[in-house]
Amino acid sequence: MAALVPATGRALDIACGRGAQTVWLASRGLDVVALDVSGAAIALTDAAADADGVAHRVDAKQEDLENGLPDDLQDFDIIICQRFRNRGVLEALGTRLRPKGVAFVTVLSSVGLDRAPGKFHAPAGELLEVFTRDDIEVVWHLEADGLAAIVIRCT
Repeated sequence: MAALVPATGRALDIACGRGAQTVWLASRGLDVVALDVSGAAIALTDAAADADGVAHRVDAKQEDLENGLPDDLQDFDIIICQRFRNRGVLEALGTRLRPKGVAFVTVLSSVGLDRAPGKFHAPAGELLEVFTRDDIEVVWHLEADGLAAIVIRCT
């Protein structure tokens, strides 16, 4: 899947955590907006970007996405959303991508769990349901072992 990741342009890392994906994207040459609800995570992302010499490419912001993505976050070549599940945010991803832009999404899933799913686990098929617009192509999808993942591309 790495071949789908552009080497230039704009990236959005939702729920960036410690910033591993943010720094990787920035080191490839992308300008990255990194979001997380945790101020500690934003500080770690900033520190990681500085340590890797890519701080000039990273705009890390503390942001609570419970009510959706901010309106000013538009026109991305790639969006990464790992282990953050908010259906409204996920549904908006296709509208935030440029043509030919890609999104990589992973959420906790009820599929393949050996216990009862929690409130953050997606039901089977949720990611496929979210990305059904005519201008979105599903490049890859998998649900197993308590995770669901999808890669989409805007046409």
